[in-house]
Amino acid sequence: MQADEAVVQRLLFSPAQRLLAERDFKRVMQLAGKLGGKRVSTHFVVQWLPTITASARLGMVVGKRLAKTSVERNRIRRQIREAFRLHACARFTLDIVVRLNRKRNTEYPVLRAEIVALFDALPAQSLAS
Repeated sequence: MQADEAVVQRLLFSPAQRLLAERDFKRVMQLAGKLGGKRVSTHFVVQWLPTITASARLGMVVGKRLAKTSVERNRIRRQIREAFRLHACARFTLDIVVRLNRKRNTEYPVLRAEIVALFDALPAQSLAS
């Protein structure tokens, strides 16, 4: 039974893995060019900074201007969270902000592949030890 609980805990996107405070978002977005980094793809911008916490944290910006309906915004957020949970959260000790920068003109699996590629391109020196 404990093994099942461990698997479930690993699969959750816990509050400790989320950037929630406005000051944390601002810190990443303002200092990413100086202390961290930035990658741009067709639909997303990923900015990151080394974190002071023990694990990676994710923040998402999906605005109404680019994704008109709440259904679309939430679905894009789900794709970002799932890619982070499976591909980045255990590998990095970074604060990461993913921002939608272009209207979606493709299917969701393509967006998810794009996000995974961005996470895979994060710098190797940021890998958790």
